[in-house]
Amino acid sequence: MDDYFLNQSAVDTASLRIMDKRRKKRRIKAGHQKSVIRLEKQETYWNERRWNTTYIPLKEPVQRGWRREFYLNDETARGKHAAFFEGILEAVNRVEYSNDKHFTRKKRKSGKKVRVPIPQYLQEISSCYWKRVTLSDAQRQMFTAITRVNKRGEKVTSYAFNEPWRLVLRVKPNMLTHTKQVDTEAEKRSKEISNKIERNILRPAMNKARSRGTKYSWKEVPHFKNPAWRKTVIQCLNMINNEKITNHYPPIETAARTIAGRFVFTCFLIRA
Repeated sequence: MDDYFLNQSAVDTASLRIMDKRRKKRRIKAGHQKSVIRLEKQETYWNERRWNTTYIPLKEPVQRGWRREFYLNDETARGKHAAFFEGILEAVNRVEYSNDKHFTRKKRKSGKKVRVPIPQYLQEISSCYWKRVTLSDAQRQMFTAITRVNKRGEKVTSYAFNEPWRLVLRVKPNMLTHTKQVDTEAEKRSKEISNKIERNILRPAMNKARSRGTKYSWKEVPHFKNPAWRKTVIQCLNMINNEKITNHYPPIETAARTIAGRFVFTCFLIRA
């Protein structure tokens, strides 16, 4: 009787799914990743709710700083082509805001802090936006294509306005007529989640869970097959003489010379 109960208990114990150390560690790690992803979704939800609040009108307009942008000069605004250049102005205009009416900023010069003017230029239209911008054929002829090289060494084309003298900068007060409605619940929940992430240092884990193994490569390097791979010097020279391979990189001549040079150097070492 005792042997029966012992055998039965052994069978019941074997039928249970007892986790080993590795499986238990993996389950703990998966649970932590799921909690991090859940926390990130909550942060995104409450931030979107906090940002997408409605605007309510103010009783009286309030001035906050100054606004500087481009306008048509008096001669162009009074001319018969004012509407034509007004459409171009909408595409190249750039607005700047500042608390200083003179639009200056502090800059250290010769050990002293001096105020220098903030430059402001017309906006150049990028090549990708050039196809979607609402300009007529006559208005597009007023632009010149400029090609530059960016920091990555790529050639970037943009379009600049040919007659910037028709536009002048003017400074006006920046008047506010509406303000955002504050969502107290969204502000509170967003602050709590942000404090929890910063306190437990969860931002690196959130970035890792979001990437999911994605490779951040900004430039694809083409793969070139070396035509001299696993070929003797005689075979490479025959390929050069017969001109069977063209338009390849690296050149077959370079590969053949490299192999021939190694062959001669090896023979020299053997003789020595």
